[in-house]
Amino acid sequence: MSDSVSGVLFPAAAFGPGITGLDAMKLSASAVAPLVAYASGMFSVDETNLATAAQVLGAGTDRRSKGFKSLRSDLPALAMPWYPLDRVAAAATQMTQGAQVEPQAGFGQWRPANPTAGKYMMVAGANSVLGVHPSTPSTFFAAPDAVLIAEGQIKALSALTAWLVEQGVSISDLSETGEGSRVRLRSVMESLDARLLVVCIIGVHNWSGMPEWHALRLKNLPVTVAFDGDTATNRQVWDAASKLAAFLESRHAVVSFADPSLDGVSKAGVDDFFGAGKSFADLMDTTKDDLPDKPEAEVEFHPGDVRMNDDDATFEEYHVSDDGYTSRGSWVPKAGMAGRLLSESNPKSSDWSPGSELVEGKLDPSLIDENEPVRVQIETSWQSHDGSIVKGVVNGNDDLLSENPNRWHLRKAVIPTTVSKCPDWGNLPGAWLKAMKLHRAGETITNYLWMQMGWVPTVSGLPVFVAGETVLGIEGRLIGSGTVPGCTNRVIPGTSKFGLAPIEADTDEQYRAYLRASIQTVFETYTGGAWGNQSVAATVIAAALRPVVPIRPKTTILFYGPPRGGKSWSAKAIMAFWQSDPGAFQDTLPGGASDTKYSLEDVVARVPIWVADDLAPSSDARKNEREESSIEAIIRSVFNGTSTRRRTADGGRRRVDVPLAVLVVTAENPLTSSSVMERCVAFDTGARGFLGTEDATDALVELNTTTLTANEITAAAVQMVQRAAAEQGWKKANREWAELFDMHRDAATSFLRRNGGTEGTLTRHADIAADLMLGGDVLEMLAEWAGCDEAFLDRLGKLQHWILEAVGANYGQAATVTPGENLLTALRGVLESGTGHILGQDGKPPMADMPSGHPLRGKASIINERLGWRASSDEKRPWEPRGASIGRLVWHGQTPVVLMNHTAAFDVAQRAYRGLLPPGTKASSVWASAWGTGLCPDFWKRRLGRGGELRPMVRVRDFEGVPFKVATLLDLDENG
Repeated sequence: MSDSVSGVLFPAAAFGPGITGLDAMKLSASAVAPLVAYASGMFSVDETNLATAAQVLGAGTDRRSKGFKSLRSDLPALAMPWYPLDRVAAAATQMTQGAQVEPQAGFGQWRPANPTAGKYMMVAGANSVLGVHPSTPSTFFAAPDAVLIAEGQIKALSALTAWLVEQGVSISDLSETGEGSRVRLRSVMESLDARLLVVCIIGVHNWSGMPEWHALRLKNLPVTVAFDGDTATNRQVWDAASKLAAFLESRHAVVSFADPSLDGVSKAGVDDFFGAGKSFADLMDTTKDDLPDKPEAEVEFHPGDVRMNDDDATFEEYHVSDDGYTSRGSWVPKAGMAGRLLSESNPKSSDWSPGSELVEGKLDPSLIDENEPVRVQIETSWQSHDGSIVKGVVNGNDDLLSENPNRWHLRKAVIPTTVSKCPDWGNLPGAWLKAMKLHRAGETITNYLWMQMGWVPTVSGLPVFVAGETVLGIEGRLIGSGTVPGCTNRVIPGTSKFGLAPIEADTDEQYRAYLRASIQTVFETYTGGAWGNQSVAATVIAAALRPVVPIRPKTTILFYGPPRGGKSWSAKAIMAFWQSDPGAFQDTLPGGASDTKYSLEDVVARVPIWVADDLAPSSDARKNEREESSIEAIIRSVFNGTSTRRRTADGGRRRVDVPLAVLVVTAENPLTSSSVMERCVAFDTGARGFLGTEDATDALVELNTTTLTANEITAAAVQMVQRAAAEQGWKKANREWAELFDMHRDAATSFLRRNGGTEGTLTRHADIAADLMLGGDVLEMLAEWAGCDEAFLDRLGKLQHWILEAVGANYGQAATVTPGENLLTALRGVLESGTGHILGQDGKPPMADMPSGHPLRGKASIINERLGWRASSDEKRPWEPRGASIGRLVWHGQTPVVLMNHTAAFDVAQRAYRGLLPPGTKASSVWASAWGTGLCPDFWKRRLGRGGELRPMVRVRDFEGVPFKVATLLDLDENG
């Protein structure tokens, strides 16, 4: 490595005092410019600057640590800090906004001058990164012309130097060193018309799962993979290059391969190539679209070894023949069918519980959904009579891997006729299974089969979104990414109608322009008079977009009213944001309200949004009660984030189905449980003016049955969330959404408190309002990012106020429908139906002793009838009671009061009106509600119970009960 090497652009002496000796000679021989090296943060390390180097390279400052000792033992050395692509991109963007920031190193290597363990060293256990030069300007990330991927940092710096020379940057400029080198190089790069992003990986295998990839848009971008020149001869390097190419192509990059090999150099890299005097153009002249032929792996065979032969489509065994003089090995066909394990799909599920994969954003391959089998695909091939190769794929569960293929049909494998027609099928030897598992094992695709839709974690740490058959990432639809939709029609009928349609555009500006127009179209159509009240339109939009927000939703929307009133129509307007094709949900909504409680629990734990359509009354009372009870349980579950624990058929614990979905329910009547109504936003579609004008409703139907405009907005919103998470990390992005929820809840609490009501119901409604408002935030943020004008953004800002109005209207209603009110309604029904009665003095009808001149005296007979008595033809007993006695009438001055029997009255009322007082309702809480909402008069002092609580009963003379004025009980005017 002397300076006399032919073609040396940058002599070792040019590297100045910071990079010296063998370090300078190595960089000189690799054709790395001094300016590029200094700007990258490289420097020579000895005892004088060891502490600084240890801190920069992640070896720590504790001289007793292994990292520090390892670095010290390798001195002198060249320090090589690595800068993660995403950090450099973020810092470069901040610089364009005026911030004075520089990216921080995320990983470090050093190159010992006299290596004993390896040419390049690092702290044990350190995580490598996808690196770029820290001087790279923001435009090189936002709009690169091309990307080059090099194996190792010195190779990447060599390639960057060669490219800069190709662009006309002078050798003298590139030879500058000293302070300010990073800023000077950035300025040079910003002045160029072309933009090449040079990315370095620490080794050919160290690129997979790197989160930094998500900061780079690769769609339609030329990407050159520049591994060492032994790709054509080294099987491991070839395999690594092939897998990297497949990954890049899955993100829609245009991939090519450079060949830096040199005559007489066994393993030349790009630094050797440029160090030999070659130019960047010379390297580009070596690029090809495809890899060279796959090199053979060097393997030693033994008698009895088995293999698959793809060329002849046969299963073979290795035999050795020995004639006494020589031994000769050969492969002998044993069956006329070859096979390999094509893929394994591991079932996965997650939820929003603390510490879960979904919350962390990173997939844990060791965790699988034990309620679902691992699924495998086995590719087979055989040679037909005409010599052609016939292929087929067997699908089944992973128990096929431990079962002789001749018995696969007993394992319910799906075996196509292209397999079973093979003459040797059914007669394959036992060792065939072993050979199948070994054959091309490195090519077996490992998929993660997600048994749910919505956000799912990935190995890289940046979740993607699954909707129907679509897997959506920042770059668009992902195919071959390892994330596979498992929530299919087989699991939940109707899920194939879900999907996401990402906007296709050639440039970022075209994308934003299209998105702006789409947002304006949807907003104008939905708020243009389709509903009579804008609070409905705002709720529909917010509910539709709420699943995009990466925190667990609490929202249920209830549309109730008579047939053809607009309830299912409104639900379809929500589902249009999730339809795979125009009008996919127009004929049939995804679910039914008559589904069992178990199936509803299962589905809301698997999908981002669901509709339980058409809860309608039936002549079968038990059926009515069962269906409404199921819906009410699911609404509670969605709001509370809980579910029923069940066991498997063999007694084991099943996965708890924690809800993930925004729920939409349509029904002909409101739900009878007030506490359930408090957990949803309800709209009476039978109210006058619920639907808007015919022209406006027709326009909305036209939009959603002929276009995917609403769906494209959802897809763009998903990608917006992913971009934010790629920049700041998944967990931090989610914390910001959680903080936004808290802010909305405070605002909603203040708004709702002005409407009165109890504090308990206020909290629930504030939570629902805040949850829905997050959906409104999604559209506002997306519109701002797309560049919508201020006037439109101001109009869009009204969504949040309209949502508050919708929840406020529900809150006002909920404040008057309490458990105590439901009890009063039930007691009134019990008495008027004759299921129970109220006794008067000495067992007489209650109004028998009404004082003369009392304003209600003229209604005494009617009141007696309504309190459970009926007139009799018997002169001695003109009145007779009906049903059970549930209370007594007493007088407080001129006011008749019924003392309800605490136990009997509640039991009769609950048996007769289970809808108003569902099973599990506690008498004590209902009587307390009656007192708390002012239904009980405070004429008499209440006594304390043993626990110090106020008892609901009062004592009047010899009678004890819960007091209700007759006027309150029967809803009468006290003045007659």
